[in-house]
Amino acid sequence: MAKKDEAETSRPTEQGPYGSTHGNAVGRVWNTGREIEIEVDGLRVVAGLLEEEAPLTCSAFLDVLPYEGTVVHFKWSGDGFQSHGPSLEEMVPRHGLSMENFTIIASRGDILFWVRDRGLFLCYGYMYSRGNTGEEPSNLFAHVRPQDYPTLYEMGRRVFNEGRKEISFRLLE
Repeated sequence: MAKKDEAETSRPTEQGPYGSTHGNAVGRVWNTGREIEIEVDGLRVVAGLLEEEAPLTCSAFLDVLPYEGTVVHFKWSGDGFQSHGPSLEEMVPRHGLSMENFTIIASRGDILFWVRDRGLFLCYGYMYSRGNTGEEPSNLFAHVRPQDYPTLYEMGRRVFNEGRKEISFRLLE
């Protein structure tokens, strides 16, 4: 029993401006200065990369920037939208990506990379990552700034109500 308690107390659980621990991921965006801009249907939000928590996923994602593709709304998982494309497909073999900072429960502002099917998830509400085969863990590697939550929500509602949209990601210098 003591070993379990030691493991639980050694894991960071602090509260901060971008959230607190949820699932297996720690949302501490304030530890990095690198940011990406995301645009959907003329709306823009900025997200910070979680380079300490998901260094391999962040490095692989930076390698595909700038990224342009399309997004569709989640089918099973909750309030979010997803993107798939050839450059995302290459992230896993090119960088040897596996699970890191993974979770099946994500919240507003979380951006995740789905290693198994190689796609991006952007959550504008809450998400329990599951598919027709069960739980689908994803790597949490970025988080949208809280001041951009209303814009992120509008993006999500447009994708939900209007269908497929164009999306772009670029690194802010």
